[in-house]
Amino acid sequence: GVLYIADSDSSHVVQKGEYFIMPPTKKQYGFKPSICSFYWMHFTLNSFQDEESLKLPFQGVLENMERIIILLHQLQDTS
Repeated sequence: GVLYIADSDSSHVVQKGEYFIMPPTKKQYGFKPSICSFYWMHFTLNSFQDEESLKLPFQGVLENMERIIILLHQLQDTS
């Protein structure tokens, strides 16, 4: 399905097969009912000192969603 997620600055629509990265320090909430499932992860980039060190789009299409789901299941099983 479609995920409708917002933070204190803006609202975002995430379509099936897309990823979306939000800064972890902001309030995050659904702004519209959704019928979907999704994975989320929390991570930090301690080795990067500034935003110019890493070029990563905040939203995009997953090229191989089935493989990503398998990897996320494996990661979930290890915790």
